Amino acid sequence: MFTTIKYLSGENLKAKHSSYIQVIIMNQDIVDILARILIIHLPTEKQLKGCVFSTTGIPAFDKPLNTAKSIVIKIFNRIIDFVNRTFKVLNPNLNKIYTFIKTEGIQGILQSVFILCKTEGFDLEAAVEDVDLHENLVECLAFLSKLCLENQFYNIFSDYKKQYFFQFISFTCLRLIVDVILPLMRATESELESFRITPDEFVYLAEDCVDSQVSTNNNC
Repeated sequence: MFTTIKYLSGENLKAKHSSYIQVIIMNQDIVDILARILIIHLPTEKQLKGCVFSTTGIPAFDKPLNTAKSIVIKIFNRIIDFVNRTFKVLNPNLNKIYTFIKTEGIQGILQSVFILCKTEGFDLEAAVEDVDLHENLVECLAFLSKLCLENQFYNIFSDYKKQYFFQFISFTCLRLIVDVILPLMRATESELESFRITPDEFVYLAEDCVDSQVSTNNNC
């Protein structure tokens, strides 16, 4: 099951394998399993309550759980892309997958991002330096960005804006830009090492960031 999940989250998933995505869309049990993975957490003092990100402070637990959750959200992102290509719009007839996206998906991930950014005393900049958590966060932001312009979900985003704007949405946006987006745009240690060994990689990355923008690299 987990091998199939990792396969479906892969960047090189070919069109002929879209039948696997269709199986997930139509199988309510699989959607339930994926949704439940997102709410798994270990209730430690450091764990942010009501948050899909694992922040227990126990690396042996946080690393695999954030990896698993980012893979699950990446699958939902693949499903959204597939549905938009095939049906042009997310259809309520898709049953479980539509229900998940409209409820636990959008609302749960919005809430998680807000909690991650607004919690006093939580070092967000240090947290996103963790590869597994920042991959989870990137997939969550991609999930929201795919859905925020959908007319049928407008009210959900609008209600959150009205309800929380004066409390912390403007602060959340500022922290996302300063503590998440900008740090993610920095070259990592592995990238710097790669540039030193193979300078062509730097040229490729520069062209990708400025011109082609075809990779999923955070810098692009």
